[in-house]
Amino acid sequence: MAGQEAYEPEEGSNGIESFRENFLAIACFTSDVFLWFTNQVVCFRGLCAPEAIEPAKFFNLPCKICTCSNIVSRLKAYSEVVKDLSQQGRLIASAMSVKGVKRSDIPFERYMMEVFGSSSSIRDRYRLHSDALGADLGSILQRLIIVLGHVCDKNSISHSAVTFDVMVLVKDSGQPPSVLQKCSRVTNFPFVSPSVIEPFGTLALDRLKDGERRPPATRREPLKCPKVHAVPIAPTTWEPIHSSIKLAIFPSLYAFLGKAVISFKFVSAAKFIRLNSDDIRVRRASITLEPPGRLGCTKKSNLPTTFGEGSRNIVIDLPESVQVGTSGKLTLWFTGKINDRGEGLHRILYNCQGQEKIAIVSNFNKGYARFAFPCWDELTFRSTYEFIVDIPENYTVISNMKAVNVVPIGNGFKSVQFAHTPKLPTCALGLIAMEANYVERVSPGGMTFRFYGMPSSYKRNTAALDIIVKVYGMLEEYFAYRIGLEKLDYVSVPDFNECASEFYGLILACENYLVAENSEDGRTEREVYVSIAHELTRLWLGAVVSPQSWNEFFIHDALCTYIGDKLANIHCPSREFEVFTALCDTNKGLIMDASRHTKIETIRNPIDIDIYRTVNLFAKPYHMLVLLERFLGDELFRNAIRSFIYEYAYKSISLSQIWRWMTSLSGYDVESIVSAWLSKPGFPLLCAEIDWSKPTAVLRLKQTRFIEDGTNGLKEFCWAIIVMYSHKNAKAPLFHLMTKQEDEIVLSNFNRGDWLKLNWDFKGFYRVSYGIELRRVLFKSLQCFGDTNRMSVRACRTKVVAYLELLEAFAEETCPGMLSLMATSAVELMGTFQFAPMYKRLRRFFRKLLYPMFHTYGWKPKEPRSYLEKIARFSLLSALVECGDEIVVQFSREMFDAFVKYQVPIISQLRPLVLCAVCRYGDEADADTMLRLYKENAEEPNSSEYLAAIGYTPILSVLENLLKFYEGGNLTSKSHIASIFEYMPRTVVGHKFAWCYVKTHWKELIQTHGNTLYFDKLVRQALTNVHGEMIDWDFDDGFSSPDDVEPYLRARLRSIQVRSRINTQVLAQHVEVGQWLQSRGFKGH
Repeated sequence: MAGQEAYEPEEGSNGIESFRENFLAIACFTSDVFLWFTNQVVCFRGLCAPEAIEPAKFFNLPCKICTCSNIVSRLKAYSEVVKDLSQQGRLIASAMSVKGVKRSDIPFERYMMEVFGSSSSIRDRYRLHSDALGADLGSILQRLIIVLGHVCDKNSISHSAVTFDVMVLVKDSGQPPSVLQKCSRVTNFPFVSPSVIEPFGTLALDRLKDGERRPPATRREPLKCPKVHAVPIAPTTWEPIHSSIKLAIFPSLYAFLGKAVISFKFVSAAKFIRLNSDDIRVRRASITLEPPGRLGCTKKSNLPTTFGEGSRNIVIDLPESVQVGTSGKLTLWFTGKINDRGEGLHRILYNCQGQEKIAIVSNFNKGYARFAFPCWDELTFRSTYEFIVDIPENYTVISNMKAVNVVPIGNGFKSVQFAHTPKLPTCALGLIAMEANYVERVSPGGMTFRFYGMPSSYKRNTAALDIIVKVYGMLEEYFAYRIGLEKLDYVSVPDFNECASEFYGLILACENYLVAENSEDGRTEREVYVSIAHELTRLWLGAVVSPQSWNEFFIHDALCTYIGDKLANIHCPSREFEVFTALCDTNKGLIMDASRHTKIETIRNPIDIDIYRTVNLFAKPYHMLVLLERFLGDELFRNAIRSFIYEYAYKSISLSQIWRWMTSLSGYDVESIVSAWLSKPGFPLLCAEIDWSKPTAVLRLKQTRFIEDGTNGLKEFCWAIIVMYSHKNAKAPLFHLMTKQEDEIVLSNFNRGDWLKLNWDFKGFYRVSYGIELRRVLFKSLQCFGDTNRMSVRACRTKVVAYLELLEAFAEETCPGMLSLMATSAVELMGTFQFAPMYKRLRRFFRKLLYPMFHTYGWKPKEPRSYLEKIARFSLLSALVECGDEIVVQFSREMFDAFVKYQVPIISQLRPLVLCAVCRYGDEADADTMLRLYKENAEEPNSSEYLAAIGYTPILSVLENLLKFYEGGNLTSKSHIASIFEYMPRTVVGHKFAWCYVKTHWKELIQTHGNTLYFDKLVRQALTNVHGEMIDWDFDDGFSSPDDVEPYLRARLRSIQVRSRINTQVLAQHVEVGQWLQSRGFKGH
């Protein structure tokens, strides 16, 4: 709600005394009740909270706990409180958040605009935030009362559909801190006396006087959005033993009733119990306590419950302190909603044989179990579980264990009881209820495998089930550990958001994800094989042994993926596997790591995993594992993992134990090597030169950190690099462990003119810059290398001419992965040089280089199908469209005319580029046709391709009309705005138009689209190929001011600034590039 800035005392004043004089408190209202607390943000929800009275008395404030059910009445009560504070002169600042339900029949956005005006930020799912002073907040509340009353009356919206939070900062009343200590127990925050707070500690406001707030224009730094985390519950107080969860699910009502009986022990004295719970309402709580060494037990009923920090925890107060070793059995009755957000128990609506059906699916990953039942929802807590589910009789219920009892209970419902699980974390639990049939296999060991699916399609998964049985046996052999599962169920879930979700004994996959088809866009048998291997590996590394903290999630994910890849490649070999890994994982990972300064940070909230996924923390640990296995050997690597699983089965343990096993078995300090790699941003760039001054050739290596903005560290960024290399006379790849900034390798049996290749097979997460002598020999010998070695020759900080020479050396290339890289590089270079006079010559060079390669693939896919060939065909066609190849343009025109006149379908893989070629080299009539097709096919999933094609035109009037079409509200989906700018920057006219439009309409775009993935894509695309002439002081003032840019966009814009400077440096080489092109016979403009 409010940003965080450092508190600054006045000049000449004592910091601590000045802080005491201006000591602040934060008050937080919510839709249900308000609670005051000092120097902490408390989101307190619940209709019954007598503890809120004490903090209110402490601040001498109007004590009004509003428990009425009408949201408009609550707003009126809070409005009076705010006005009273303002009149007393004690109100310093306030912030407000309103959340509404997205309903197609309610123009909720328009109502919110009436309240907040054009300055508000309308976010995804209609989240609004507005900062205001007290007087302004009073009027905002009054207007909101009117609007909400109108919405509720006119559109019959439930009052629970709209919630709001108000945070108010007030001056301290000077009461003794003992009252605060008493109140701190309510939220479980440690109390800190003002006298010991650092004078320059972070405070959520600027330094203020007389109830005024510093205007935004005088801020030296933009406000930053505070991170709100749910503090992990320490496992030192309670030790869970067993949980029995009974759920009565009502699919048609989108609701459930629940009862949880949790058995546990107190491992330290406590006067309360704190559990994870979110978006569920606990109706009643009771506990049975059995002290150690005593006979009998005591039972307490109707225990008071309150919400903890961020409303993600629930606190059950005990009447008296409980001693260590006491056994407890906590019983909670609760209700919850089956949401559509993919959290906890959520619903999926799908169509089956013309009828709408509802599937109830669980997602307990990443701390989402707390949305379904109260629990200790952290990786460090393991317990046995038992599920009992009451569900309509037509539903099939599947969970981690076998169903041991199914009993009809009347009214069309049945009760299904499942067997007890072993000790598992909540993220390994799973539950799904839907109408389904299954196919079954029984392994030689007697284990049952089933594949569930809709009655109309479940038999399509028979082939996948055979692969599942086979791969499961392979994994038991690889890990040398039998889990002891009696059954394993795969469920094909229609309209599932994830590709797959893995739980103990239960794996959910999206429909047809594991069906191998021969269609153009279908999956191959090997792709299905790889997916199954990945998912089953997570049973051992995820359920049997799980990470100790969410901070290790990416290392764990990389380990599972690597072992799955390894087994799949052994038993279903493919020449393209390593090429695909290099193209889609290594290259993208290096690009992301250089552009985002990524490093693994402490993840306190498991939900943050989705945020950190965007910076690609997966690539580094994956390639670290590849190199470790090559360096240590397959047998040692496998034995370390086997020992790890055997010793820590059914425990949550740090994955660093694997590195310790490898260290003890190999004698190398593997743990230090891995931790150094995973904690440093950027990646190493090795500079390689040959020294011939000695009798034996010496390879001299120097490492520097590569970051795209040009910064490099020498002493502070030194990696322990496992250098894997080979040369002409080497019989096998060689290894060298480089632990210094500069190092050397004595090369035996190496002569002048021999090639030498570092980062062999592209297994290392680094690049190599070769000296002139090494590079010339290497270019001449490229055809001697395998595909991955050819792909890894390119380096960073290379002159454009040297890179063009490298591309020219690949003129006879046939590897589809390498062709994709060449075509992508061609598009990027043409985009950068489109402002230079030698642009047309560069286009002719790439056209001559790439067309023969595209001709070998042709327009239509050939058998056997290859995923890499599909990527190569698309990339090459994209580059040839940019080159203006006459054959490509003419054939695209013929395909488009046949589609428009005779409805002859265009190849789906190439359709976007065929449309682009028509618009890029067509006229206004073609753009009008595209716009008509967009309107006629608005409901099709790929309708945005027509908008993207129109944006590729170099005709200014067409671009202006396209944006007017958008501004008129004619897009069928807001996300289609990103498609408009997808290809626009590829032309000079479109590039300037996109730049000017985004700068001019920045505030409106932020307000309309806010923090969404497609808006991030829009910014990235619209500002592609910006260069120095565009990035001036207006960029900082126009884009980076606190009123215009939210924190989620600052990293993107800063990256664009850096890329602009790089583009400027590249563009400055246009004379040298022009001379090189002329030497190759490409003359004139």
